[in-house]
Amino acid sequence: MYTRLTFLLGVLLLAVGAGGYVLSDRVSLTALIPAVFGGLVLGLNAFSSHARLGSAARACLLVVATLGVVLPQRGLLGFFRSILAGELQFRMVTLSQAAMGILCFTVLVATLLHIGSLRKRRAVHASGSSRWMSARCPNAP
Repeated sequence: MYTRLTFLLGVLLLAVGAGGYVLSDRVSLTALIPAVFGGLVLGLNAFSSHARLGSAARACLLVVATLGVVLPQRGLLGFFRSILAGELQFRMVTLSQAAMGILCFTVLVATLLHIGSLRKRRAVHASGSSRWMSARCPNAP
């Protein structure tokens, strides 16, 4: 579930970057910043299920997602400010930054939840018994 979600979010970030670049008439290379973040998310997602590199890949994914949330804050604030003011005209850069911030925040939350579930799973596995075993065999260690 986690790898599919982060894969989808990486593809969406690539689409936001490519769409922003095409809609800016291929003038602004900074419109490709969400695509760079999407490529990083996809690359790190590929290693996140690896036995030895998984924890390092997830840590790097947390850093990339945090940067993706922090960097476009000005665009996010402008986006929400214009919504509250009732303006329906958005600049392309504002929409792109808002989409990047929201998608990276989703990657951040999904990665944190995944790490938490992995820790719970390891704790149950390390204890040597599961709920089923302790319920079925009360004398089990």
